[in-house]
Amino acid sequence: MSDNEEFTGFGEIDLGNLERECARHPKRVEKFGLLLEEAKAGLVEAEAEFDLVQAELRLRIVKRPEKFDMQVKPTEKTIDAVMETQKGFQEARKKRDQAKRVVAHLAVAINALDHRKKMIEVVADLFAAKYWSTPRVDMRTAADIGDKEVAERVRRRRRD
Repeated sequence: MSDNEEFTGFGEIDLGNLERECARHPKRVEKFGLLLEEAKAGLVEAEAEFDLVQAELRLRIVKRPEKFDMQVKPTEKTIDAVMETQKGFQEARKKRDQAKRVVAHLAVAINALDHRKKMIEVVADLFAAKYWSTPRVDMRTAADIGDKEVAERVRRRRRD
């Protein structure tokens, strides 16, 4: 999931292949929705592991403060400070933070896909309204404005 290329290209809509874009979009939404759910489950696990490491470490510090070069009755602040220096605590926090980052990235991807869906709808509406169509000119109008080239093109089209 660390490959950021999976999160790119959501804003690009191929106007020439609107049918394909419409067909591919639900598959992308499903894929990233499932990835987001898996990431959320991973975050829950990482948070639980972090809480467990924190609780076990706190218990060890309170039971044997001298092992951590502390006074006999350590305060909460000193216990927290000592926990911050322990490798297991740092690793669990790093794992939790990475899981949070993955969930955040996938949430952004889902948001981008929602925006993309709206843009596909707009493009489809514009297509239905013939936004990209070429203007039609009849021969008399072209002759009236004196554009012989346009009049000739209209004549050729009518012959075809």
